[in-house]
Amino acid sequence: MKTPIVLYFKKGGGREGTAIVNGLKSYEYRAILPDSILFHFNMGSTFTVKVESQIERLFRRLPDLYQFPMEYTHDSGKYAVPMSSLTEFFDLLKRVMTRYPDKFYISKYDFTSLLTALATANYLTTAQVAHYTEIIPVIYSIDDMERDARTNRDADLALKLARLHREQGDSSSQVYWLDQARDFKPDHPFFTTPGEEKLASESTLPSTVDSLCERWAREPLITQLEAYLERIDAHETTRGNPNFHYGFSFFKNSRALNRHANYLLAEALLHELKGQMPLTTIFDGNKIFSQRQTLIDNSGLRTSDYVERGIRSKELNGIIRAGLKLGQEKAHEHEDVALETRPKRP
Repeated sequence: MKTPIVLYFKKGGGREGTAIVNGLKSYEYRAILPDSILFHFNMGSTFTVKVESQIERLFRRLPDLYQFPMEYTHDSGKYAVPMSSLTEFFDLLKRVMTRYPDKFYISKYDFTSLLTALATANYLTTAQVAHYTEIIPVIYSIDDMERDARTNRDADLALKLARLHREQGDSSSQVYWLDQARDFKPDHPFFTTPGEEKLASESTLPSTVDSLCERWAREPLITQLEAYLERIDAHETTRGNPNFHYGFSFFKNSRALNRHANYLLAEALLHELKGQMPLTTIFDGNKIFSQRQTLIDNSGLRTSDYVERGIRSKELNGIIRAGLKLGQEKAHEHEDVALETRPKRP
């Protein structure tokens, strides 16, 4: 999980307050501080001791770096650099974001606000703003999206936020943004498109969210199954049918029959996902195994060349595991019998 680097510009001036030392001793202080960039990040358990010390050493190399005393104010504990270290700070920020792209992120809104404030205070030129915007990677964070959704009353963005919060397991935020989307635009196609009347007229939002979750959960599985089928369809026989033998050198016939069985299973799962069958029914391990065996029998694949191999496809197995995880409340406690070569004996 990435941690944000929070940045903002702080005008200089007098500061005074009570600082705490080691949680015990306190003292009064007064200081005149220059115009500065304030920043902070919470490493917590996100980093190893080694990585944390490397990052600390990088920031402590900044000329004139200082830290606000640990007082009970908004700026408590934040690092700061004066304008005399502006160039070095942005160079360091670029290094950190380049070296640790999987550890940190910078909000597009925060970064844009910082550059705007620095330009307004005549610390950056237009060319410098453009340069730093280009070399320092930022992201359109969820906080940015929430701010824009509220400001612009954007129903599409609110629906996207509902989906993102659902993926993160935050059901309360999910319900909130679905409600906001309806408030921003009651006639949005999401609520009025034929086939979705029930979703739009639900009297309680949690029920609506359940329907929403069910629909969104299917989308990545449908996309992955379609990609799997398209990959096999890309290699055809002279008759225009999928070439199930493609790429096999040894045991070609038995492996082709096995791939054909997987193809039929993927088609069946795709059809079910696009229909109304519940995920819990589609992705039941025993049902998938039986379904594959039935498809083999009904398609005449169980010839003299046929060898029971099980699915043996990393791609299709991955899709089924993802479906089992979504379809079962305790997927990790269920044995993935669909991946077994044969049913276990009683």
